Amino acid sequence: SHTVFENTPIKLFCTVEGFPMPVVKWYRDGVIMDLSSGRYLIEAKGGSHSLMIPRCSTDDTAQYTAVAGNSHGQASSQASIIVKRYKDEEESSPYAWLPFTASMLPKIHYTKINITFVEKFGPVFATEGESATLSATMTLNPNLANLQPEAQWYRDDTRLFDSKWVKIETGRGITTLTLPNLYKDDEGLYTLRMVTKGGTAE
Repeated sequence: SHTVFENTPIKLFCTVEGFPMPVVKWYRDGVIMDLSSGRYLIEAKGGSHSLMIPRCSTDDTAQYTAVAGNSHGQASSQASIIVKRYKDEEESSPYAWLPFTASMLPKIHYTKINITFVEKFGPVFATEGESATLSATMTLNPNLANLQPEAQWYRDDTRLFDSKWVKIETGRGITTLTLPNLYKDDEGLYTLRMVTKGGTAE
């Protein structure tokens, strides 16, 4: 978080990269900001974006978020601002009016991940009370440890989550769904969706 005194200017900025060029929207405590009042100054030059408050008040204490989005998805960067009142002895300080600049995350990058399924699951026949496992093997390009896709399993368009009735494991290019104790209600069409910022593979 960043702390400033009231009546001082503050500037938040971030840099985005992507193709197509992402569009940046600003949020305050999770609510999109009304920029038509003239209270906030917005600048966008190439991939550099900034939000400036010329004269802060204590009401400006909040968490500010820059959300950048394009056809491949979206990413965000946050900064918390705390605005404090002056103490009497600080009102005459020559440094009170120096602008404060807070850097958010330096850059928001987009990486499109291509997913190719090498082995898919087919129909599974089992009896009530038994266990059943569905698995799929895939290749990722690029395969980045910090940008792994999310495996989402569905039964008849209802998403399944890890629980004592459903076990979901994903790693090293393999994702599995295990039903440890089958019931009649487990019948249905199962779909695997691998979700990345660049889209979805099924």
